[in-house]
Amino acid sequence: MDVLTGGSYFVASLALILDEVVRRHTKDASAPDGILVALPHRHQLAFHVVRGGDVTPSLHAMARFAAAGFAQSPGAGLS
Repeated sequence: MDVLTGGSYFVASLALILDEVVRRHTKDASAPDGILVALPHRHQLAFHVVRGGDVTPSLHAMARFAAAGFAQSPGAGLS
C-alpha cells in the first residue's frame, strides 16, 4: 500500500488523477487487475495496485487503515 499525505486540503483529490499518481509513485505503473483506493481524510490518499488474484488481505488492511485515519482526523465523530 502506498500512502500520500500532506498539509494541503486537496491531497485526497489526487484520486481524480489516479493514473498519473500511480505512474509517479510506483515502479511498475501498469494496473491490469485494478487499483484499490482509500481516502481516510482530506490530507491522505492510499492506494494499492492489485497484482494477483487474492486481494482480500490488501482490502482488509486498507479498510482498517482508512477507518483508523478517519477516526483520528479533525472533526471525526461530529454529526
